Amino acid sequence: MLYIKLNVLHWHIIDEDSFPMVVPDAPELSDFGKIGGIFTWNDIKDVIAYSKTRGVRVIPEIDTPAHTESWGRN
Repeated sequence: MLYIKLNVLHWHIIDEDSFPMVVPDAPELSDFGKIGGIFTWNDIKDVIAYSKTRGVRVIPEIDTPAHTESWGRN
């Protein structure tokens, strides 16, 4: 990102068809709503720390109420 002068990563963690982020108070969201892998709190912190050392600001987004289809999947 540095080479093309981008310094902000707008990270859509949650999307309509996927809820890959593990929420400790509601683990069933990532159990039923994941497509592929999951992100733990430590994974998210690692991405933010890695980006920060390289001058990239991470803006994690949990897009609601629009992208909530996966929340009701079971």
